[in-house]
Amino acid sequence: MPPTRADLVLTGEGRLDAQSASGKTAFGVAQIATAEGVPAICIPGQAAPDAPRDIFAAVYPLVGPSPEGEITVAAALADPKRYLRLRAAEAIDALQRNAR
Repeated sequence: MPPTRADLVLTGEGRLDAQSASGKTAFGVAQIATAEGVPAICIPGQAAPDAPRDIFAAVYPLVGPSPEGEITVAAALADPKRYLRLRAAEAIDALQRNAR
């Protein structure tokens, strides 16, 4: 069912890369959300340079620079809940700032 009642869609996958546009779930979710006029944010574990970013309102890879410093693969694996919450909060804050 399309997300017709959502204000925002959060999706993710282990690695967002060129293959994502060929049938990975995060890309398909973003296509449905975009068609319904709902912004989709992707929070992948990692994002390759060739990742399809245009379909998403934003991409916030779990691994990489953050306001708290660099998030390493080891740190993300050790405490995924913490870092997913951090990235989701960053994404929502950015959308709210852009909506003003």
